[in-house]
This record gives sequence, C-alpha cells and structure tokens, in this order.
Amino acid sequence: MDTPNGRLYLAAWTRLVDLAARARFEETLALADTLRQQFPDRASALLHAQACLACLLERVDEALEHMHEVVDRGSWLSPRNLADPDLDPLRGYSDFAAVSALMVDRYEGALAAAHDAATNVIILDPERRRTRVSAVVLHMRGISVLETAAEWRPTTDDGVLAAIVESTLRDGDGAPCWDDDELAARDASRAAAQLSGMAGDSPLVLAGGSQGAGHAIRLAIDGSIPGVIGFLAIVGVTRLELISSQLPAAAARGLRGYMVAGQRDTSVLGPGFRS
Repeated sequence: MDTPNGRLYLAAWTRLVDLAARARFEETLALADTLRQQFPDRASALLHAQACLACLLERVDEALEHMHEVVDRGSWLSPRNLADPDLDPLRGYSDFAAVSALMVDRYEGALAAAHDAATNVIILDPERRRTRVSAVVLHMRGISVLETAAEWRPTTDDGVLAAIVESTLRDGDGAPCWDDDELAARDASRAAAQLSGMAGDSPLVLAGGSQGAGHAIRLAIDGSIPGVIGFLAIVGVTRLELISSQLPAAAARGLRGYMVAGQRDTSVLGPGFRS
C-alpha cells in the first residue's frame, strides 16, 4: 500500500466507522461496497465489514456470501477478526465453520512467515538537535511504516529520536497488522534495540496509533521492554484483562501514559467523556 493510497483509505474507513457508530447500517453497507471498487487492495477488510453489517441487519445468507468472497480471493480473516461479536449470528452454521477453518489455516501460514521475517524499522534522527526523548512507534493497522514515518518526521524538530517499526505480520490483504501479541512484542523490542545505541540517556517511551496504540499501552505496562518510562496512545485502547493485574507494578515504577483522541472517539474515551 503506497502512502497516498493509504491515507485516502484511512479517511474512507473513518467515514465508514462513523456511519456504523450511528447505526446507519444500510448506508454503511452501501459505502463499503463503493469502497471495494475504489480500494481493491483492501477488499478483505471491507468484506469483513460487510459481513458484520449484514449480520447486524439480520441478513445471514448475505453475510455468509461475503465470507465466501474472502476465501475465493485466496485471502483470510485472522482469528481475532473471526471472533468479532458482530459475526455471532453465523456461529452454529456449518458453512461458517468450514470457511473459518480455512481462513485460520491461511492465517497460520502468514504467522509462520512473519516469525521468519526481518523487522523493518525506520529511524528518524533529530541530527543536530539534542535528543530529548526516544520513541518506539507502532503504526495503525494496515498503515505502512513509510506513512507513519511521514507523520512523525516533524517531531524530530522537538528533539524526538523515533524508531518507526512495521509489523512483520500481514493481514489477508497483505497490509501490516498487529494481530499477534507475541510478534508485536518481538518487533517492538527489535526497534528498541536499534535505538539503544543512539539514544544516550534520553528517556524511552512507546507510542502508536489505533491497533499500534493498544500494543504500546500493553507493552509499556507489562514492562517487557526494558527502560520504558511511559506511553503515548493515539486513538487506541487495549483489553483491560491484559493489563489489570500489572497496573500496580507499573504505577510503582512511575510509568506515565497519555491517550489522545478526538471528541467523537467515544469507543476510546467512553460516551461520557468531555474535553
């Protein structure tokens, strides 16, 4: 996915999510169909959305057709995608079970390839400026390391030494994703190791957007990457059950974290949030 196309897709996906959040499912389904024509390289992600929307509209046969379309493309959804509660109406159908088993098998192949792959990291160096902070940055799901680096490059003017890390795992569309916790930790650790010889005594933080933000939170709190003093999560969350038992120890270490979201990001901040 090249940078301009990725930015356009992200904007289009945001429109899709906004419509769905307002329960305008018919309109969302129609938009997803349009976006499949505009972004054929993201067809599997959009077919997943269409299957979920068809389930919400109680159109099970239509949802199953979308799942078959994913398989017919030679693609897959990850186990996390398949566990989406929106797909619950399909569980119990033998057709869905068969399609899911094939998808999981293909996902396992992608996972094996990721375990053998080198981790792609782009270093953004403040150069002549004093390094004030070092950051390992995890991209949004489906957004490349090049796009993410372009967004973070201005921070070097403020003395940020950043390692932009790309997940070695690919989704069914061939885009980078963070669907495996173990691989996310490994890739982030590799990026931190690259920074270690450059950062001097500057503090180290983990940062990320969306799915990458969730892992930045989790890895900062569990302490698996040495020297991390905090996290910056941009429109992202993690599952509370992954971190709740580790919060006291993280607080004792003095870990600090910041979450950044817009006023309409209620899935991140909660419906009662006010700025």
